[in-house]
Amino acid sequence: EFKNKEIDKTSFFVDNGRILKANKITLYVTEIDMYNIDLFYTYDFKSCERLFTTTQFSFLPKFIINSVKNYLYEKSTLKKIVKKMDLGKEIVADDFFCKEKNDFIFDDDKINAILLSDEKEKNINDLYMHSKERLNAQYGINVQKLMQDKFLYDINKDMFNISKVDKIETYNLYRDFLVGIYITSYSRLSLFTLGYELAINNVKLIYSDTDSWKLIGNFDEINNLVNKYNSSINSENLYNIGKFDFECTYDYFSTLGCKKYISITDKKVTTTIAGIGKKQTSENLTVLLKELNYNYKQFFEIAFTPLTVYDYSVTGKLICKYNNNYYDESVIDEYGITGRITGVNMVELIESDFILMNSQNKANRLFIDYCERLQNSMIVKEPILIYKLNNKVLYKYLTMQEFKNLRLYEIKEKFMENYVEH
Repeated sequence: EFKNKEIDKTSFFVDNGRILKANKITLYVTEIDMYNIDLFYTYDFKSCERLFTTTQFSFLPKFIINSVKNYLYEKSTLKKIVKKMDLGKEIVADDFFCKEKNDFIFDDDKINAILLSDEKEKNINDLYMHSKERLNAQYGINVQKLMQDKFLYDINKDMFNISKVDKIETYNLYRDFLVGIYITSYSRLSLFTLGYELAINNVKLIYSDTDSWKLIGNFDEINNLVNKYNSSINSENLYNIGKFDFECTYDYFSTLGCKKYISITDKKVTTTIAGIGKKQTSENLTVLLKELNYNYKQFFEIAFTPLTVYDYSVTGKLICKYNNNYYDESVIDEYGITGRITGVNMVELIESDFILMNSQNKANRLFIDYCERLQNSMIVKEPILIYKLNNKVLYKYLTMQEFKNLRLYEIKEKFMENYVEH
């Protein structure tokens, strides 16, 4: 944030959201953040406007520590089970035993119910996702704010207005927000300390997310650096919290930014793309790769460019359509039974296409231009539709008119009032 609004903005250089150079900036930091800044920046310190210090500290309450530990045990154990299922291996009761907890994560009745269920795989995946949500929510609990925005619906304009709340309605905070601030500070310290060691040892970082990195370099050298770092972290009986895990190697990897990447290992495609289902999309793109006779260059040029569009038949993506008027419609449920529904304010789930990165968006265009300069190559900008027909996954190039006629709520501004992502 610029302290002086008159400062020439051209003195402020940013690369992919990271500040490279600035005439003057004002930061709000903890002492832990200063360690990170010292690792990567040279700066002249001008003044400290406000400084908060403490002469004492205390540990988190026992009930909080125990809760977080149990969420961690559950999540880490279920993650191993999901990975085992993905490899096609049989799941048994002993898989639910957590070594760090020295106990099973569920009781016998629940484990048996899971194993005997007709939807065992789905149920385990659901349990894993819920365990991740509970663990991740521990951060949110610690940084909640008392004054929340108000969302008011305007029936005449069919839209929501956001207004600031001018008074506190509740005075209940379940945690101290300082805990949340230091969670992120210590996490950044862990990431950037190892990141610095990797960088000075010529390891290339090609993708960074909140808690994961994709690297290119000598495997043994990377492994030694990671092990050296992990040995400095004391996390006894806490699974591997604070430590770095080796997950896998890829034969091919490509990314279009955070939460949007695709990898190939042993001719199997895996997608991690926010907004669409992983399993169905990965399976269908694996079929497409086979249809292209495993021509990997052609596959990425077709299936993973900014204007690549995935049809509903590939992703199974649904969006919510809000009908705010009276309705009277005939419907068919999942069992093929016909019925009639009437009323007002109906929310309908409808099929939707999904565009990887709409180049009509200014921010996306800047990102695409940046990638082209970085790689010294042009990125395909023709719209391509990936769709499934008769158990085959096919593709076709689209004209701009065909592109605009697709079910893409991101680019149909007139529909934005009624369409939101599900």
